[in-house]
Amino acid sequence: MNLAKNKLTSISERAFERFESIGLILLTSVGLLEIPEKLFFNSSITVLLDLGNNQLKRIPATLFVSPSTTHTMVTLILSGNKLESIPRELLWSLPKLKQLHLFQNNLKQLPEGMLSYTSVTSVQVQNNPLEFISTDFLSGFGNQGEVTCVPDSFVTSLAVAKDIGKLLRDKGFDCKFNDYFANCTSCRVGYYGDSLLGACIPCPKGGFYQDEVGQYSKDTNIIQCKQCNNGTFVKEGGGDSPLNCKVCPEGTIKSKHANFRACFCQENHYRRERFGACKLCPNVGMNCSNDYVTLKSGYYWNWSYTDINIYKKFILNLQTFNGSYDNETVNFTEPFPMTIECSQSFKCINDNGNIEGNCAIGYSGWMCTACQDGFFPILGYCHSCPKFWVFFLEVLGIGCVCACFAVYLVYSYRREPAGEHRSIVDIALARGKILLGFYQIMGEFWNSLHTVYWSEVFKQVSDWLALLQFNISSILIKPSCFIQQLTLTPYTKFIVGISTPLLILFITAVVNLLFRGLIIRSRGTGSSGLVRNEARLRRIQDKFLSVILLILFVTYTSTCNVTFALFGPACDNFSLDENKMHNISLLRSDYSINCNTPTHRKYEIASYIASVYVVGFPAALLYLLWRNYAHNNQPNDTTLGCESGISNPTWIRFLCENYKDRFWFWEIIELVRKMSQTFVVILFGWSSSLSITVSLTLAVIFLCLHTSYSPMRNKFEHYLQLASLWAIFLNMLVAAVRVPDRLNSVYVQTAMTLMVILLNLSVVAIAVGMCSILLCKTTVQVLQGLTGEVLGSKSKVL
Repeated sequence: MNLAKNKLTSISERAFERFESIGLILLTSVGLLEIPEKLFFNSSITVLLDLGNNQLKRIPATLFVSPSTTHTMVTLILSGNKLESIPRELLWSLPKLKQLHLFQNNLKQLPEGMLSYTSVTSVQVQNNPLEFISTDFLSGFGNQGEVTCVPDSFVTSLAVAKDIGKLLRDKGFDCKFNDYFANCTSCRVGYYGDSLLGACIPCPKGGFYQDEVGQYSKDTNIIQCKQCNNGTFVKEGGGDSPLNCKVCPEGTIKSKHANFRACFCQENHYRRERFGACKLCPNVGMNCSNDYVTLKSGYYWNWSYTDINIYKKFILNLQTFNGSYDNETVNFTEPFPMTIECSQSFKCINDNGNIEGNCAIGYSGWMCTACQDGFFPILGYCHSCPKFWVFFLEVLGIGCVCACFAVYLVYSYRREPAGEHRSIVDIALARGKILLGFYQIMGEFWNSLHTVYWSEVFKQVSDWLALLQFNISSILIKPSCFIQQLTLTPYTKFIVGISTPLLILFITAVVNLLFRGLIIRSRGTGSSGLVRNEARLRRIQDKFLSVILLILFVTYTSTCNVTFALFGPACDNFSLDENKMHNISLLRSDYSINCNTPTHRKYEIASYIASVYVVGFPAALLYLLWRNYAHNNQPNDTTLGCESGISNPTWIRFLCENYKDRFWFWEIIELVRKMSQTFVVILFGWSSSLSITVSLTLAVIFLCLHTSYSPMRNKFEHYLQLASLWAIFLNMLVAAVRVPDRLNSVYVQTAMTLMVILLNLSVVAIAVGMCSILLCKTTVQVLQGLTGEVLGSKSKVL
């Protein structure tokens, strides 16, 4: 009858009265506080009675006395209780008793004659505070009795029947079975019996030891081992003495129990071995807590060369706080990835609990610099793709505005009488060049800038600020939301950027040949129409060349940018692991491109070849301007430079009409300024100290040149250009001064953001304000002219 591991605490003396004979009764670990005196009055126990591991302090002397039954019990187990004494006559009614287990009680003496009338051959009394054993007690063993004095670590060995052996396996014994018998030995020190496994297992590694034999777990969820003192542990497990508990290694918390590891790590520490030392966080950007390493917000790491699954299993191991951890994953020997600070920290939020880290919504890829599907990039920000009808209306609206502006310019230009004063087209182009130059430089600067001041407010205005750059390679960005093939990479941008001027130059050469042929042909039509036809063809040719020059001028900076972006120094080098054994070189403008591939090397060589255009375009324009200036300064020529609005071709006037005569070359300086400032930012990135120094130096040089020489004719345009140069310099100056995060409050960030935005909008605000005034004046003049014509017509009729 197996009643073990219940919660009885007490039992009725009539519990077994209906059973005349019982082979085995197991009342192990049920929490009994006392035994009724007549519990077995009407029942005979034939093999074994187990009352071990309860809370018994006394045993009734007449427990086995009965006038009607005879016990043939062979084994009696009373171990693991709190018995302080044994009645002398307790066993006199058990003539067949051979094995008596009294170990692990509080017995101080054994009564004389207790073994009389029994057949006892083995008595286990270790782990009791016995003071003496009398010779009369020992006489009960008979002639074959043997007494052995053993230490507390003594391992008891018993040869028992198989059925009893199966019971002993749950009682802190390790049994080996043969056909009829079982050889059982009590669990030695450093071990305890696990009833679920039916075997002795060592005390686990960590803060545990066991210096008593025969211990076993009464509950499968409880480890029957003693705890080491706080701050100590047993590294290899199986501790059999408190002396085996050693001080936990450095970097651990010594004031807490070690649990199933070599103590828990201190704050800002991590470990590579469950039973090893803890170390300080190795790199900036790592968050060390709960004994392992994760990634801080604003940082990125790449697990290409280290198997992240191994580390995930190790973390799962550390997060197991009992003995069920996997022994195969207690160590992590691979190198950690190198942590890299994200260029814009808000992109790398790392807030979903993944070891890899995660990007903010809309961002993906290396350092979260790419845009997810459904987003498109503008000035380093990923914007949600609009619906198609919204995109269509945007394109239609921009097209209508540009068309209306062009019609207005053409209409105003045709109504202006020919003369020495500047046309409205000249004024619009001159001021448009200033704005274009400013925003083309600032566009690349904003792309390279990684400062804390660019907040969500700047992200919202970045959409329309990008339109002011007139970057031809960016025109097809939004359609990529609807047609995946239109997504632009640095390679496709380079192809588009360099093909555009080459195609334009080819078309220009062909059209010029056609014009030359037509002019030659017109000269053969007769003297009457010769002058008129040739003049008309030359006017058309002049306008065509003006349009071509305008397109090349507007796209020059963007062509330079896509060319510089593929140069060798435009690649960033990264170490992928903390030992710097694996390194990678990625293109700064697109971190998905590896600079060490054969494909990229071909494009890099092509970009160096394309530099011929970067240098050749301003050089050709300088030569053409010099020829025009030299021709106009002939001794017999009365015109100087670009002062005349009639004698010079329109495309020449586009380059120099807004400058004073002696500064006919200044537009080339402006081209060099835009090219050089974007060259430095693109090639070295704003994070480079060299880039910051050179960029600020160039900004100061060009600002001083403009201030010193005042090359422009019109005062308003002079001050507008001066404002743009100051804005460029102040933008760079603000970005160069980094404020530490601990001093950078929300108010400071907001103030700096508003200041920078207002600074950059001031240039276009000045130009738009003055143009609005000019537009109003021109409109009034046109209306007055129309009114005059109407009145004149009426007077003629009258």
